[in-house]
Amino acid sequence: MLSAEEEHLQLIKRLITAIATRDREDFAACLAPNVVLNVPGSTLISGTFRGFQEVMEALARVAEMSGESLRIRLHDALANDQHGIVMYDVSAQRDGRDIGYSHIDIYHFTDDRISEISGFPSDIQEFNRLYG
Repeated sequence: MLSAEEEHLQLIKRLITAIATRDREDFAACLAPNVVLNVPGSTLISGTFRGFQEVMEALARVAEMSGESLRIRLHDALANDQHGIVMYDVSAQRDGRDIGYSHIDIYHFTDDRISEISGFPSDIQEFNRLYG
């Protein structure tokens, strides 16, 4: 049997893989019903999204705005019984321009599901270019 830390580590890796492969069903399976998503910046996808439906709508906007060019490369993931951190690189094209930055997400867990996600891009200008 896996420890809570190992289960949470697998859960956040599963979530990142679901984002990278655009698997909405698997993404949804990782989330608590009352999940909160905090997205920084001043873009069309920035803000605080509360509840499963709002978070899924935000994900749909991310997919629509980033198109097929979005690529995510996982660097590292850490987790304990309450929190997780994942570091990854994002690359995409928008309006014929290459965009890239590193990103960190912080996760909170409730009942072995992700109950809160807060994202922190390393370069907010590149993030805003991609989703602005």
